[in-house]
Amino acid sequence: MGNYISLILGPNQILDHNADIEYINNLDDPVRLIEANKIIIYRAVNELIINVIKHSGLKEAKIELLKNNNTILIKIQDHGSGFEINTINKSDFCGFGLYSLSERFKNMRGEIIINSEPGKGTKIVMSVPIEI
Repeated sequence: MGNYISLILGPNQILDHNADIEYINNLDDPVRLIEANKIIIYRAVNELIINVIKHSGLKEAKIELLKNNNTILIKIQDHGSGFEINTINKSDFCGFGLYSLSERFKNMRGEIIINSEPGKGTKIVMSVPIEI
């Protein structure tokens, strides 16, 4: 179950949320990331899976890892209840919420793209530069 994160963080890193998570690993080799970025990615994936379980109305999601040039892409998608994107703003979220995640990814030269609609689920794509 931890294959997707072990390629980023190393072996023995497993997230377990008693959910049906489909992992699609399109990485051939482990990627090189700054240690602090590994922690942010790990926490982000964890937070997003918890959001799926809490808010989507489902306990099912898909996590896909890809490499595009010198960037790692982590896609998390569910087919749950979705939400209005324009509700994400600084005053609505604190801690490690969606707004905070977006700010953290900007600080590491990455980004988060969120696509969601009520009744149509949510797809989040996180991108982070790979060390060269």
